[in-house]
Amino acid sequence: MRLSLCAKLIFLTFIFYEANCPASPTALNTDPKDGLSFFRYNENYFITGKEQTKIQLSFKIQMISDWGFFLGYTQLMFWDIGVGNSHFSDVNYNPEIFYNWHIDNWSFKEINLSPIEHKSDGEYLANARSWNRAYISLVNEFSFLHLNVLTESKFFYIYELDDTNSEVQRKLGYFEFGMNFENLLPGIFYRNELSIKIVPGGVFSLQQNEGHQEVAFKMKLQIPRLNPSIYMQVFNGTDESLLYYTRTATSYRIGLAF
Repeated sequence: MRLSLCAKLIFLTFIFYEANCPASPTALNTDPKDGLSFFRYNENYFITGKEQTKIQLSFKIQMISDWGFFLGYTQLMFWDIGVGNSHFSDVNYNPEIFYNWHIDNWSFKEINLSPIEHKSDGEYLANARSWNRAYISLVNEFSFLHLNVLTESKFFYIYELDDTNSEVQRKLGYFEFGMNFENLLPGIFYRNELSIKIVPGGVFSLQQNEGHQEVAFKMKLQIPRLNPSIYMQVFNGTDESLLYYTRTATSYRIGLAF
């Protein structure tokens, strides 16, 4: 039942994205019929390889026209394809609300402030995992040689933890840093992007063995009518999924980004 429901959700969400969400993450879908402005948010992908198949769907909605008030939603799923009855071993639900400021002529391009970001697995008793956090993120963008570089520094505090994941603050720390390099290999691919995310864990976010690192490369091939991009991801550390957040693992996956 859970497999059927999740599979339908994946299919319908991808169809919705292709029909309604713009290719650019900064362009709005402002259909006067519904008055809603949809954006792609975090990366959307279907990748498989070592460990489980990993699927992520993400979007955000501008709640008030001409204001930077957003509702964001990301869903991360781990699918044991080819193992037993090919069930989804973990599904992480991640809604949030935040305000985005665009800033000109200052050290940062954007500031994002969230009073609540929630993450849970929808399970009960021993398998229940849940936390809330508040954060502020500082985003900067600049050019270097032929590259367009985007950086994000996020500072956060986790609260309202389940007893079953009481160590998550130690695993995630209080800080994460990400960098995106666009047009890393000019002339080879139509579009390409390298992203690096570092989440140092520990009390003062100084212990790499308590956090995780993620490196991903996305490339758009020059094939007519092919919309998805090739997407490769390497994950190392803890907290890849909520259910197994204390497990340290290194995962290699490849697939498609939408």
